Amino acid sequence: MEPIEIKLKSHAQVAIARVQDLALESLLALDSKIILHGGTAIWRCYKGKRFSYDIDIYVSKSQREKIYKELTLELSKRNLSMNYNAMTENVISVFNNEAKVKLEMMIKAGIKSITKEYERADGSFMFVNTLTADALINEKIKAYESRRYERDLYDIYHLVSTQEISKKTRNALISFINKMQPPIDKDSLSSIVYEGAVPNYNNLVDGIKRKLSISGSHKKRNGHKI
Repeated sequence: MEPIEIKLKSHAQVAIARVQDLALESLLALDSKIILHGGTAIWRCYKGKRFSYDIDIYVSKSQREKIYKELTLELSKRNLSMNYNAMTENVISVFNNEAKVKLEMMIKAGIKSITKEYERADGSFMFVNTLTADALINEKIKAYESRRYERDLYDIYHLVSTQEISKKTRNALISFINKMQPPIDKDSLSSIVYEGAVPNYNNLVDGIKRKLSISGSHKKRNGHKI
């Protein structure tokens, strides 16, 4: 199997993927219990085929304080640097001379996680804590409803196509599909989907419906097909 870095569409994406790996290694060296979520979790832990730019993690307050105090040293061991976002204490930029990655920390207690293999850019693996497919789908439903980015819909399609989901999540998806509005960034996947033909909005909706065994064509809502 070819490593991720062979499949990506540009050197810039390869450089970002490598910085992500080193940044996550640094975080895990500080605390192995941090929880990876979001698009990068789907990409690296669930064999996604969509490049993702950022690292999103759930942490406790004490974990965040430790990251603030000790991450610089761990990053320096891997020839990386960091700086803080002046606007929010939850965002850190991690970088080297080739790429920069945004690390976003969200403080959230009581998150249930599972341990899965994370595929590095070079094809090797490490174990990380992440969310279940059901939890990631529900995150992506909320993300799409708040910002309507096509990549969130793609991530939902990928998880529904490759993972077993609960009846509760299936029902949430049916409700979501029936009231969903089109994305504000239609046809934006061509630069980030790196394997297979690039689907459009209707492909994704039809694909999700097939996986959920929902029959019938898209209904019209506000002049748009959904």
